[in-house]
Amino acid sequence: MPLKHATETLLVFLLGVFLVLTGVLTATLPNLPDGALPWGILMVLASLYPLFLSRVFKKNRADYSFRWLHWFPVGILIVWLVLQLIALAVPSAQVASDLYTWGWTLPVVALGFVGVIAFCLNVIRRRVPRIALLLAVFVPFAVMATVSERGHDWDQLLAGVLWNGDILHGLNGDMSGTGTEVAMKDDPEPKNLEESEDPAEEAWRERLRAFEKRRREIAMEMAAQAEVEAPGPQESPDPATGTGREFREASTSPTALPSAGAGAGALGFTMMMGYCGVLHQRAKKRAL
Repeated sequence: MPLKHATETLLVFLLGVFLVLTGVLTATLPNLPDGALPWGILMVLASLYPLFLSRVFKKNRADYSFRWLHWFPVGILIVWLVLQLIALAVPSAQVASDLYTWGWTLPVVALGFVGVIAFCLNVIRRRVPRIALLLAVFVPFAVMATVSERGHDWDQLLAGVLWNGDILHGLNGDMSGTGTEVAMKDDPEPKNLEESEDPAEEAWRERLRAFEKRRREIAMEMAAQAEVEAPGPQESPDPATGTGREFREASTSPTALPSAGAGAGALGFTMMMGYCGVLHQRAKKRAL
């Protein structure tokens, strides 16, 4: 049976959210070759989403256009990779890659939203609520993406958090046979972070400056955390009780040992009570 209206509406909304996330994360990718591993991670995630829904689409006979729209985020990443490979061969082509990721990859994400809206208009069902949900996702994204290109470095800060953190350094360290600390401490060639007149080179150095800033912040946070967690002077534990250790460590010997068990008075009272009981039993036997 076809997809239910509510289910299809939910999938349309999730597709819009996934398009926005893919656009933002694509804009934060470092240039190749440093961006190869982050690109691979995003590619796996972008491919798993439509593959996970493929059985649902097939079982409910979803429209083929709707199925292919879920592969649009994969196309965004593939185009980015192609532009980066061209830029490696022709450095002047880096401008095209920078234009592609302008405003959190806003132009390409907008193209994806146009395709989803065209699908909503074509299938007739629930046009207004679906388009309203898509606009509720796209409009704030477009506004923030435009603002980020006007003096705000949100994408660079996000790139520093995602792709310059401890996890990614650990992965790179495992793959190259060196640890994170070696990569951070033993930098054989200091990076040139000075301003450049070439726009493409300046864009790349701006990202390097953001990465370096984030690396220093992480190093400072780790140093502060190490100082807080440093162990202080440990106090000697209290001597255990009941083992005789206290007597061995005492400076003076006690004059008398402490009494243990019941006293003589309690013992005599117990014997008297037993004797009275025996007399009582004998008296009962004689009476019978």
